[in-house]
Amino acid sequence: MLLFGYLPLRVQWLLGEFGFGALDARNAVSSLLQHPATFVNVDSETILAAYEISAEKNHDVYDCFYVALARETEADRIVTTDRDFERLCEAESFEYVNTVPQEVLERFSEVNG
Repeated sequence: MLLFGYLPLRVQWLLGEFGFGALDARNAVSSLLQHPATFVNVDSETILAAYEISAEKNHDVYDCFYVALARETEADRIVTTDRDFERLCEAESFEYVNTVPQEVLERFSEVNG
């Protein structure tokens, strides 16, 4: 598992946005960090690559940042619930994996209309 800098903090914030209490969110992130992980350094080259990918794929730079990291680290997959990554990962050397079952994604889409 590859992680960059502030990502665990972002996960905790997102869990809070989805209604998890602060303690539960913190415990979830602490549990995640108990698994083997490699922290990846990010530099200006990575960010510049993200902007190039963003222009190439006509997609927002934030998502393309993950693509740049995956390319740079020679990752074999990106695991995210963000469905935009299915298109972003086409023609890449890594695959997109969404661990949320399709029926759950469809119910979530209906709720958010």
